Amino acid sequence: MSNPHQPPVAEFAAVRRSALIFLAVGAALCAVVTPQPAAAQPMEPIVIVGYFGRTSADMPTISSEITLSTNGRNRREFGLMRVQSQLGTAGADVFTRTLNPVILVRGQKEMIERIDAAGPAQKVKIIGMFDLGSNGIIVTGVDITEPSSGQDTGEKPASED
Repeated sequence: MSNPHQPPVAEFAAVRRSALIFLAVGAALCAVVTPQPAAAQPMEPIVIVGYFGRTSADMPTISSEITLSTNGRNRREFGLMRVQSQLGTAGADVFTRTLNPVILVRGQKEMIERIDAAGPAQKVKIIGMFDLGSNGIIVTGVDITEPSSGQDTGEKPASED
């Protein structure tokens, strides 16, 4: 006599087979529907040199202007004199691959404070890694210099009356 609490073997096998098919179809759908992580954007070693608040109208050595934002707060116009990128991107073209015209500058507090304190007469050299994904530069070094007397600042000579 069979136990009424125990299903027959054939019925149990059919239920088990249906459950396995259901799980396999569910797993296949999850693999198709689950978004895959985007390919990591390369980080390019970069060096930018220029002056805050200066344009090519002020200095012929400035090739283009960008906006730098230190830690997402202070936005300042930066006249680019030179851009060095090591992965084959020439000059300011490194910044043309982004839709956002503001470049976020991040790094150690002391370096960011030095960048924030730079005036329009000081040449600023920012060394770091440019991250296209975040549209930012992770600063690894800063060099700020005052023009010495007699040093060519690249400014247009004042017109004489």
